[in-house]
Amino acid sequence: MQRRLHGFLVSFAVAATSALAAAQGYGLPVTLAWDANREPNVIGYHVYVGGAPAAYAETFDVGNATSFTYGTGIAGQRYYFAVAAYAVGNIEGPLSPEVSAVIAPATGQTPSPTPPPDQNPAPSPAPGIVLAPATVNGNTVALAWRPVDLVGLVGYQVEVGSAPGASDVYNAPVGTQTSFSAQVASGSYFARIRAHLVNADSVLSNEVGVTVGDSSCTAMPKTPRGVSGDIVAGVATVTWRRTAGATSYVVQIGSAPGRSDLFNGNVGATRTLTAQVAVNSAIYVRVIAINACGQSAASAEVQLQ
Repeated sequence: MQRRLHGFLVSFAVAATSALAAAQGYGLPVTLAWDANREPNVIGYHVYVGGAPAAYAETFDVGNATSFTYGTGIAGQRYYFAVAAYAVGNIEGPLSPEVSAVIAPATGQTPSPTPPPDQNPAPSPAPGIVLAPATVNGNTVALAWRPVDLVGLVGYQVEVGSAPGASDVYNAPVGTQTSFSAQVASGSYFARIRAHLVNADSVLSNEVGVTVGDSSCTAMPKTPRGVSGDIVAGVATVTWRRTAGATSYVVQIGSAPGRSDLFNGNVGATRTLTAQVAVNSAIYVRVIAINACGQSAASAEVQLQ
């Protein structure tokens, strides 16, 4: 099964003081500024804007600029901003730290009075992706979700973390399917779904927590060996030998030794991973074996170029 790399390393910081200072004035717009990335293959930036933390309803491609002016906000409302760098092939890095600002009225404007309560309020907008409670069978966790009003759908992103809001366990696209399952070690996990649309990403779904426990194992799996692979025309193929006691594998791929910023996910029982990477860039790969008792140490790191 083919999987695409999700992350791309960026060393990126939104200038929060610039954004907040603009919002504290008496007029629109709000201006954000950030430090340029040092990576030579970064070709532009995406600015994400939303009305709630980590719930971005608008995305702007600002090219290679390092500032952005947002002038369509509603006075008196707080907006949340984050930025991500992207490379050739639209490979996008992680989001910057989030900053927020309250849009102030333009000079000379009088804020509109608050209308009286509506005796017959209009129904709330339809919710976004609704993630159903997870089902557990042994150490296999299954997720299923219901999309709502997702025009221009490209595919879904599954995010699973070891803590609420985290995505350190799994963070990768799964195509247009509306279900996903994987084998995991015993523990507690927190999952969310995001949809990739033609020109933007949806807001995150509700978060679902699940606890997995199985005492049927007798020992943790051995450390994977025989990790190898190559990169041909921008497509990386990684393989490894079967590991005693393993029921699934976590593959970690980074842009530098010891990192896992390009991919960090459980790929199930398969022993092959194929993913697109930036041309002429080295990647660093490790594999971890998983079973109900826990996880092995990471394999020896392999550099592919």
